[in-house]
Amino acid sequence: MKHFIIMMLVLIFSLSLSAEIFIINTSQQNYEFDLVDIIDINFDDESLMLQTSEMTHTFLFEDILYMDFDTTTGIDPSEVPISSAFQLNQNYPNPFNPDTNISFSMDVTSKVEIDIYNAKGQKIRNLVDGFFSDGEHIVNWNGKTDEQKMAPSGIYFYRMSNNGIYRNRKMILMK
Repeated sequence: MKHFIIMMLVLIFSLSLSAEIFIINTSQQNYEFDLVDIIDINFDDESLMLQTSEMTHTFLFEDILYMDFDTTTGIDPSEVPISSAFQLNQNYPNPFNPDTNISFSMDVTSKVEIDIYNAKGQKIRNLVDGFFSDGEHIVNWNGKTDEQKMAPSGIYFYRMSNNGIYRNRKMILMK
């Protein structure tokens, strides 16, 4: 039950990150739901019920391979005056204790922000806020909050913004 509560917290967190599509991949089929069409979500120990404006879907947790979110912002790349091509890589190591490296690459010099969020969706650290040149970059998170307190063990998310486009990744701090 605990890991399903975490998944629901991830859903709430992703909604706050402007996710547009909720993806459920099962052993039988892949599903994509527009978040604006989701009316209700309920779950118990065995299943997840998702109601849209068109129908109700019930998924057994044992059949769900993974759930994810598409955080596409809807910005037409042709409208962005400078190139917005960038990549946010998975942190390494993951899981980590006490620190981890986050790497990213960009094709032009631009402003970058990387924030760390806990599983409740609360921003606990502004890791990066500044201009970076084109190319590959690595930043280190030492597991501390903005108040320089060690974050507890758990699931964390890091979010990179660059020219109004966002990328998100999950990481696990294990003590």
